[in-house]
Amino acid sequence: MKKESLKKFVLFKQEMMWLFVASSVGNLEILEKAREKIKNLEALDIYNKIVN
Repeated sequence: MKKESLKKFVLFKQEMMWLFVASSVGNLEILEKAREKIKNLEALDIYNKIVN
């Protein structure tokens, strides 16, 4: 349980970092790419849990 919440916190922190970068650069395309990357990582993690 702790590991799961830590992982969610790290992903949230990563998204906030990308949001800050994208807003400071003024490029929403960066934000969309970052969100997509985070979603892909989450999907991969779920897939790995199912397979293992």
